[in-house]
Amino acid sequence: MPDIYPVKILETMGRHAGWLPAASALARATGWETPNLIYLPECPRDVDEVLQEVQEVYQRLGQVVIVMSENLRSRDGRPFATAAMEAVNGGRGSAAAGPDFVDSFGHAYYRDVGAASTLKQLIMQKLDLRARVDQPGTLQRMSHAHQSEVDLVEAEECGRAAVRAALAGTTDQMVILERTEGPTYRATIGMADLDQIANVEKRLPADFITDDGNFVTDAFIDYALPLVGAPLPQFVELLA
Repeated sequence: MPDIYPVKILETMGRHAGWLPAASALARATGWETPNLIYLPECPRDVDEVLQEVQEVYQRLGQVVIVMSENLRSRDGRPFATAAMEAVNGGRGSAAAGPDFVDSFGHAYYRDVGAASTLKQLIMQKLDLRARVDQPGTLQRMSHAHQSEVDLVEAEECGRAAVRAALAGTTDQMVILERTEGPTYRATIGMADLDQIANVEKRLPADFITDDGNFVTDAFIDYALPLVGAPLPQFVELLA
């Protein structure tokens, strides 16, 4: 990869909660040092901060793998894409200043100019490094090649519980999983009021995020790794 495009950026969905970009850190369980930087919506970053961190990783390793949230924001509260595009344009305004549309829940959508694509332009312009963006899109939602064994079992159990509840006349409720304490992963099925869940975001707790705000802690790894189920694939490295 370094000879072709030294910087790889993967943009994940998740809106204002960073569970998906954070989960990319589980790849390190396979023995690799990537991803190198994870940018979460819970941790706003200014353009100069990101460029400095990318430069530092590149100087140390010769390549950089970045995972970032689609809705990363700058420290002044603006979408990161807006701030980055202004930096690309020399401080002038950009088309990224406002959303393309806002849905009935108040969620803003940016179709063509996102955080990753503007970061790519910045890296190429300011750091003189080739960069490439991947946006998995639908694959994040439905890839059968990446199913979690734990999730498959729990999904069926939740579905059965929902049918039983519906047949019993239950309404305005949602099936939930309640994780028990202890070193071995175990979850039980419960019910919760729908109005406490619908359109409510559960964000990453502070103890899951490193102090510098560009990666996750071991506490997150311990929390998330059991949810994957089977061990992650092991890859080999071919050296010239």
